[in-house]
Amino acid sequence: MTPKNMVVDRLQQIGFQKFRVPGGTFFITSSPDIILQPAPIVVYPAQQSPITPPQITVQPPSIAPITPPAIVVRPPPLAPITPPPVLARPKPLAPINPPAIMVRPPKPAPICPPPITITQQKPCPITPPEIIIRQPKYPTMQMPPIHIPAGIFRRTNPCGSPCNPCNPCNPCATCSYSCQS
Repeated sequence: MTPKNMVVDRLQQIGFQKFRVPGGTFFITSSPDIILQPAPIVVYPAQQSPITPPQITVQPPSIAPITPPAIVVRPPPLAPITPPPVLARPKPLAPINPPAIMVRPPKPAPICPPPITITQQKPCPITPPEIIIRQPKYPTMQMPPIHIPAGIFRRTNPCGSPCNPCNPCNPCATCSYSCQS
């Protein structure tokens, strides 16, 4: 068993790749890009002399005097003046307060209407005619004997009563059937 080299393992753990070459082993890793930033270069241009343009004299042509036309203002004729009518309003008279007049009508007697009695007429007795229903006569038929086992009426009932064969769809309904034990 060969001894394990701890340096090789540590280099491989931090990202080095192992390359075997004749005579030994190279461990290579990728290095980050190197950015070279040169110092700033400042260029000072030569100072120029101030530029003075030649003097320019502008003489506009002479303008003839402006004479506006005569303005004649004729206002519209005024409407005839009609003064408002004069109303003479005398001072209001003092209020007249006559003495209070108390009128007390005589107290009427209480009204007691006579009692109203309503007598209802007795209706005539209604006697409907007799209704006779005659069933049609069927020919006599011989029915086959029917055998019903006694245990068919013994069912469990959620209402608590022993049985109710009167209404098998609703065993909670009541009926006057006496159950057999």
